[in-house]
Amino acid sequence: MENHPLNVFGGSQNVHVGHLNATHVDGDYHVHAAQVRPEDKSMHELLQPIEDASHTRDRKRSPPNSACARGTRVDVVENVTTWAASDISEDPDEPHILWMHGYVGSGKSAITQEVCEQSDRQGRPVVSFFFFRNTGDRSKIWRLATTLASQMATVLPETEPFIRAAVKATPALTRPDEGALKVEA
Repeated sequence: MENHPLNVFGGSQNVHVGHLNATHVDGDYHVHAAQVRPEDKSMHELLQPIEDASHTRDRKRSPPNSACARGTRVDVVENVTTWAASDISEDPDEPHILWMHGYVGSGKSAITQEVCEQSDRQGRPVVSFFFFRNTGDRSKIWRLATTLASQMATVLPETEPFIRAAVKATPALTRPDEGALKVEA
């Protein structure tokens, strides 16, 4: 039996299928594929976060495996922890994001790991993303937002409706080639 490809949208432009349930039957072979609507997906399915990018990862299997040596970086860790514990609603000019940057090997990951662990021990919700060079998606920025959003929905369940609304309004947020986070020099 000769196979002929099925070309449903041949020559079409700007096609969007909101819900598709396709069945292909060929002899004794049956393939059934159903597209799940975004609102029916779990947050994990919707956002497809990177599992091993947070401070809770297995650091031996998912580097960096860094930690502050006892008694080092105490002032920096305290400053960052104090900032993280502050109530941003009291000072609207206070930044909501702290971007840790510096030279390779300067201790960014170790400091951030320590701050996240202290915050966890204090019962404060924490979301984190540890980039790591040459590790697939963890070395690229496009999965940062979806990974952090997924973690946020887990630690602060009341944020889930807002995250879902954002993805529904702008589905490209979850795709690397369209509306995802980009950095321009």
